[in-house]
Amino acid sequence: MPPRFDRAPRTGAPFSVVTDPVGIRGETSVAVTAIDPMTSPAADPVMATPAHDAVGFMGGPGPRDPGSPPVCAGISSGTDLLTVRESAPPALEIAGLTIRLSSVTPVSGLDLRIPAGGRLALLGASGSGKSLTAAAVAGCLPPGATAQGSVRVAGVEVRHRPAARRPVAARVGLVVQDSATALNPMVTVGRQLRRPLMRRGRSRAEATAELSDLLIGVGVDDPDRILSAHPGALSGGQRQRVCLALAVACEVPLLVADEPTTALDVVTQAAVLDLLRRRTGGDAGPGLLFITHDIAVAAALCDEIAVMSAGVIVEQGPVARILGEPTQPATRQLIGAARDIERDLLAAISAAPSAAPSGAPADAISVATAAVTSGRAS
Repeated sequence: MPPRFDRAPRTGAPFSVVTDPVGIRGETSVAVTAIDPMTSPAADPVMATPAHDAVGFMGGPGPRDPGSPPVCAGISSGTDLLTVRESAPPALEIAGLTIRLSSVTPVSGLDLRIPAGGRLALLGASGSGKSLTAAAVAGCLPPGATAQGSVRVAGVEVRHRPAARRPVAARVGLVVQDSATALNPMVTVGRQLRRPLMRRGRSRAEATAELSDLLIGVGVDDPDRILSAHPGALSGGQRQRVCLALAVACEVPLLVADEPTTALDVVTQAAVLDLLRRRTGGDAGPGLLFITHDIAVAAALCDEIAVMSAGVIVEQGPVARILGEPTQPATRQLIGAARDIERDLLAAISAAPSAAPSGAPADAISVATAAVTSGRAS
């Protein structure tokens, strides 16, 4: 049982809590002082209009519900998607994005576009700059990193804004590789899921009534147990499903999934990919930026692939064209690696719901190509 932070000492004596999770201060504190390594702004009792980026980064504007997960670590809140997708702005549009870390430039002049409801895989080897690109899109660049260029989410320029200071209609859902860091360990899953529903106008009772259906929709068989549990009591696959449920609840225009299956076994990987396929894209789902080094997984899930190497996009196009006619050495290397190591994963995907067509060949790239041809990845 995790420690409780939901009440002050019974003696009534004053006390201090030193913490970085702002969710804890919402359950314990009357006033908050934010300390930045460079400056120490004065206490802000309500944090309704944070006057310093350090405050906005930790919890965002407005009083924070203790059941709400960290904005950058999990899934931020959003508003309803536009119903007419044809007239909607692109889910993501990046122009000339350059990211610098001290004297290093890991991302240089990157251009990328995902239409409303589209799915794009940003593919590259480790160190290619793809995760930093995802962080810039989500508003969670690491300390010391600077970005130039343009990043538009749902038509809104957000490059200069951390996640907590973005308009709610331009925030993104972020699903990270380590789901253990994406959820508040001190708060039950049910309380964390309830908050985005209430931000969309549900009463507490209405939000509570929707929680079981929300988890069932992402493949959770025993929602009552999961809702009452703390994240530390769940498996990696269960936590990742909870993160996807948060994304569904928030109805953001764009979901960024940064290698969400890397830490999972192959069977759980297949199930999570199937959930992403069913819950993103099309006429009603959010756009998807899928970060991966695995071209077979990207081909089975996304409409387009952009291959990244040494901080730049070296090749981009529809999945079938990239698989069938790769023009760059980095792309050919990734395809070759997929042929060597992905047979087990694709066998698991073929056994999952919405899997590869019956009779598809066992070879990883052939399975992915057959899936594209059949229309499953569109």
